[in-house]
Amino acid sequence: MTQVLRCYFVDEYDRVRRLPLPHYHRLTAGNMVIAAFAGKVVRFAETTLCLDGDRIITRALTWFPLIHFDRDGRRNLEKYQEEMNLLKHEVASPPESHWPELYRAERFAAFRWLPSQDILEQLRESLPHHPTQVPTHAPKENLSP
Repeated sequence: MTQVLRCYFVDEYDRVRRLPLPHYHRLTAGNMVIAAFAGKVVRFAETTLCLDGDRIITRALTWFPLIHFDRDGRRNLEKYQEEMNLLKHEVASPPESHWPELYRAERFAAFRWLPSQDILEQLRESLPHHPTQVPTHAPKENLSP
């Protein structure tokens, strides 16, 4: 089974726009400045398409990150570190306690968002409807060999 990642930006008018994966990676790594994002918290969607041997989508999993940007329009690395610290505490907490759930809830409240039905429909419509629309040859897009 092959996995392909697709990334999207959701603007303030709830319009979903696909981002090239290399662009998204530079943005999330803090290696890109986007003046329009300066000082904002921006909604994104990351969809992993699971493809069978015939390149037919068998599953599509979507994650909804909120990314914080500093006043210059670069990813706010302090906020990113805050999210990673919450994740670290969540994973390190004893599973029999309530701490993992509390850390997860705190992380999701600050670094995730819930899409409307309209946004979910736009994401569904953006899925390729034919196997030839899902490129698997681009090594930077593939998540699995």
